[in-house]
Amino acid sequence: MVDELQKGLAKSVIEKYAEKLLSMPKTLYDCLKIDLDEAFDKYLANAYGKFSKAKTLLYTDKPRSIRDFLVTPRLEYKSGERVSVSTINDIIEIDQFILIKGSGGIGKSMLMKHLFLSELDENGLIPIFFELRNLNDLADDYDLTDVLFREIYILGNPLAKRAVEYALSQGLFLFLLDGYDEIKSERTVGFIKRLNEYCDKYSENFFIISSRPQGDFVEFVRFSVLSTCGLDKDQAIELVQKIDYDHSSKKRFIDALDSYLYETHISFASNPLLLTMMFLTYSDWAQIPAQIHLFYSHTFDTLLLKHDARKEGYIRELKSGVSSEALKKIFAQLCFITYFNEKNEFTHSELVAVLQKVKQNLNNSKTDFAQFDADNYICDLSNAVSMLYKEGRHYRFIHRSFQEYFAAVFLREQFDDNMQMFGVRLITKDPIRARSDSVFTMLYDMAQEKCEKNILLPLYKEFEKDYIDGSKYDFYLHKLDPYMSFSMSNSGVRRLTWYQSDSIVYLASDFIDLELSEAPHAIEAENKLRDYISESDKFVKHVNIDKLDSVAYELFKETWIGLTISHILAERERLEDKYSLIINDEYDFFEL
Repeated sequence: MVDELQKGLAKSVIEKYAEKLLSMPKTLYDCLKIDLDEAFDKYLANAYGKFSKAKTLLYTDKPRSIRDFLVTPRLEYKSGERVSVSTINDIIEIDQFILIKGSGGIGKSMLMKHLFLSELDENGLIPIFFELRNLNDLADDYDLTDVLFREIYILGNPLAKRAVEYALSQGLFLFLLDGYDEIKSERTVGFIKRLNEYCDKYSENFFIISSRPQGDFVEFVRFSVLSTCGLDKDQAIELVQKIDYDHSSKKRFIDALDSYLYETHISFASNPLLLTMMFLTYSDWAQIPAQIHLFYSHTFDTLLLKHDARKEGYIRELKSGVSSEALKKIFAQLCFITYFNEKNEFTHSELVAVLQKVKQNLNNSKTDFAQFDADNYICDLSNAVSMLYKEGRHYRFIHRSFQEYFAAVFLREQFDDNMQMFGVRLITKDPIRARSDSVFTMLYDMAQEKCEKNILLPLYKEFEKDYIDGSKYDFYLHKLDPYMSFSMSNSGVRRLTWYQSDSIVYLASDFIDLELSEAPHAIEAENKLRDYISESDKFVKHVNIDKLDSVAYELFKETWIGLTISHILAERERLEDKYSLIINDEYDFFEL
């Protein structure tokens, strides 16, 4: 049940803004007052029930109140300043237009729900929470007001819609738009255009968007970008203390976390989802793998073990009748197909359709477990290993990172030709997603040589298909045609920034151990280049490669961007040499 403070929110908002609203025509005011009092009270009560609770890896049986286990992350602004988020006011004091970025599992959606609840407590604006993945199923000509207010069911009346649009013009609303990165790539341009127009038209309202890192978000022209910080050790311990679990298991894990585990596994322990997985794994295995793909594998096995009755000598049979290994192989295909198609929620019929495709693939390869029952398999995914959960009519992954891990497992298990075909196609479909998600990072850790030979090297060769002769460095640089400018860094110094989305750069640079941007000699070259091409250090100057003279060009080659291209080229030559040698060695080995 929602308390009286939340039930009366819409009415109190109208009273708070009464002076602004009295200038509107009486018919609109009466409609607005009546509809908001009734419709928004109902919406907020429903939304409170929906967004105040969540299922997690530990709480798969039923949703739990997020306030019982949430540790709100700190946010970092471009100046390097960190903001603690106790209430919504901690954020909206920074700007009316905020974009919160953070890696998978860092707690962005939980934070957005916390902000929704916080606004109910603050009682100042009407919060509208919208999951942006819902745009994927809409026609291309959708109206943003209709979409954002569709759960309130008051816009069918033309008078009511006019009243809401007037309220929008007066700034009564806080829009919480969760998961920009979950919009399909082909639909993002249309959304950005609509959003920017909407923000211009209704600029008195507040807008907060969450997303995984997707470049520099330059397309969000009004928005200040805040980065989600990882948990520090005290926050990590606080989160574990909040977990409803066996006290002795928690104490052992907290002691290990405090004495050494946080420092040795900081990339896991500072991420709320991975920290929860650490706790599960540590409880059963008393150790944490160092590699992220082994970490996911152990966590999956742990969840599968928790399905067992835990009686000596007894293991409960999976409802689908397949083995645990077959369960993984089927799931890996399901994850790759859905990841490729940018789907992470499904109706039952959509999920069955994907599994039918998996069954067809397994039949074609004459796999002995191809005749599993789809409904029973869905039951196993939901109950035995908690990879899926059902919310309303839709199934969702317990977290997208498991979809990414098993997509990587699927690629790892392919023969070379298929791995190249599937992997390269996935990258070229959306190179930004290929870099911001963890599929290829985990694949590289799982099978480095296969990844290099079947994905990285073919990407290089595809990039070079137009190369004839001359300097390969010049060819790479001009084909990449990087958009570069000197823009303000977190430290307040104008630094050279590179906007580049090519598949080669996005992946190759990730798999090379480069720390070039802060190297003293690279910074020195950057400063010299800036001074050479700019009359003032304060002037933001676009760097046009074609217009650089020979002096500026040589300086550019020593900046971190120029050095990155040099290292990428060196890596390309290393791979070419390495895999031609492997082929020759194999030939020599079999030759008599």
